[in-house]
Amino acid sequence: MIMMIHDMEMKEEGRAEGRAEGKKDMIYELVRDGVLSAEDGAKRLRMTTLQLSENMAKYQA
Repeated sequence: MIMMIHDMEMKEEGRAEGRAEGKKDMIYELVRDGVLSAEDGAKRLRMTTLQLSENMAKYQA
């Protein structure tokens, strides 16, 4: 029973991480395509525009 609860918690944690990564990817795409400003994208991801630029450079590499 404990193992089942642990497995369920791990799956939920994985889903949450996947959603967070998906959100970042979508915002990077919107900023790159000019749909969203870098300032707004950074604000939505709770980071500075410099951090956003650095992360986007890694993302596109």
